[in-house]
Amino acid sequence: LVSDTLHFPPLFAGRRSIILDYPLLHSIKVRLSESLGRKVAESLLLSLGISSGKNFYDFYKKLYNPLSYEDWIKVFKLVFMSLGWFTLEECNVDFHEGGTIVVSGSWEGMLSGERVKSCYMVKGIITGFFTSLLNRNVEVAEEECVAEGKEYCKFSIRVQSKFG
Repeated sequence: LVSDTLHFPPLFAGRRSIILDYPLLHSIKVRLSESLGRKVAESLLLSLGISSGKNFYDFYKKLYNPLSYEDWIKVFKLVFMSLGWFTLEECNVDFHEGGTIVVSGSWEGMLSGERVKSCYMVKGIITGFFTSLLNRNVEVAEEECVAEGKEYCKFSIRVQSKFG
């Protein structure tokens, strides 16, 4: 067991952080499904992810604005990899058409225990982030998931309309 006992509470980007291990995260997802039903739990996780993706964008925009599109993708990759959420492997998304995102190590997919697509928070984070970054409505679909035995989780992004 290695723990930094000199620097408490833990900080990430100057903000208080909490480290949650896999058993605790798995327990949270399982209990949500048992308490609220699977569909409601999935919807809640997606909604939390969308909010988190938008908050991520807003926070780092204040720190680093202006950033190029390429730099935004680098920040997105580094932050979520550092937090242990996932590693962005590929990002082929343009402002008008959308594209694909490929991630490895998604905690949701790795914890699922079921052979179905299960990365609702990650999908939400991608949705919230790209909605804010592109200043357009986006629709994200998980095409492949490590929970299904795939090597990566793959998400398609479809850019919809500008905000009204």
